[in-house]
Amino acid sequence: MLGNRPEPAKSRFQKFLSKSPNNVQAWLELADLESKTGASKDDVSKLLAKAVAANPEDVTARLFLISFFLQSKDVKAAVMAAQNAVTVLPGNAAILDALGRTLMASGEFNQALMTFQKLAAQEVNSYLPHMRMAGVYAATKNKELTIKSLNQVLELKPDFRPAQRNLILIDVGDKNYAHALSTARLIQQQAPKDEEGYSIEADIFAVQKKWPEALSALQLGLKQVNSPALAFKTHAFLTEAGKIAEADKFSTKWLTDNPADLNFLLYLGDAALARNDLLLAEKIYLSLINKKSTNAVAYNNLAWILDKLNKSGALVYAEKANVLLPNQPAFMDTLAHIYANIGNFDKAVDLQIKVLSIEPKNMGFKLNLAKIYIKGGKKDLARKQLEELRSLGNNFPAHDEVTTLLGSV
Repeated sequence: MLGNRPEPAKSRFQKFLSKSPNNVQAWLELADLESKTGASKDDVSKLLAKAVAANPEDVTARLFLISFFLQSKDVKAAVMAAQNAVTVLPGNAAILDALGRTLMASGEFNQALMTFQKLAAQEVNSYLPHMRMAGVYAATKNKELTIKSLNQVLELKPDFRPAQRNLILIDVGDKNYAHALSTARLIQQQAPKDEEGYSIEADIFAVQKKWPEALSALQLGLKQVNSPALAFKTHAFLTEAGKIAEADKFSTKWLTDNPADLNFLLYLGDAALARNDLLLAEKIYLSLINKKSTNAVAYNNLAWILDKLNKSGALVYAEKANVLLPNQPAFMDTLAHIYANIGNFDKAVDLQIKVLSIEPKNMGFKLNLAKIYIKGGKKDLARKQLEELRSLGNNFPAHDEVTTLLGSV
């Protein structure tokens, strides 16, 4: 398996299981290997079922089977597997939790709630059943009981972050900013070296457009922890507040103090590109690439900019992006566009058709295929694509452009 030789690995497992058919772990390993090498859902589920049959009281095998069905979106089978597991292991907390989760996934909220209530009565010191119940109440739009359950979670585990986050979201939605801030500051007290409490406080102020207070929270956080995430947010909020000079000063200092933070450079390039400052974005992406970055987004975006500015090098960077991260429609779309611009229409068409085979519902890619056909002189093929797009009417944002292009073919 470590040598990427799945077939001999399968043979070893099968040989082992022929001699030790009740070895649950081996069945699970074989099922995992088959799943990773493209076996059908039915074949994998049969292997997991054999793991369960090898020892019906093995909790791990039961949970693997339930999780597999949930991941495969076969909720009905997941519920059945969970109910069977509860029959054999009625008092097991993990199995009860799995049953509740499958019932939730199937939309059986009342049954899910009863299952989690039973689990809470059984596991009186566990916060998990109350967190699950909060999820049920949230799904059924019962805010009062959602809040009650989340508070019960925090009574049992005062620093449980998901419950704190959910309460903050509810408070912000209700514009109860003071209470949201008190929870954010409690997180800071519980984990002073964790960036999240400061980031959340800043977000609460940002929702209110209180930029000085938001930036103050971020500055406090950066004194506690050298966090790239807080740095991103500081630069973004300074920009949002219209303090461009301060944002530039901050980014220069951050990169001086953290020269290895290539993600911050990528963020700056993306920010410049978003505000259509192509020359600055080009400079930043080049700097990033010159630091030996292998970030495919940087190569793709630089290629797009160079092509837009009619500068040399676009093709090299676009091809590199597709090597670094193959079969990504957005990167392939950029490369196809560049092929068309340099007159290599056959490659452009072939690649754009492949793009559409991956994302057939992306009408922007279909429009780009029509443009490639037009550039290559294939007006009949372009017209076919454009007429399909015109039939979408105003539901397609580029409807006016489609109409204009149809007039040219």
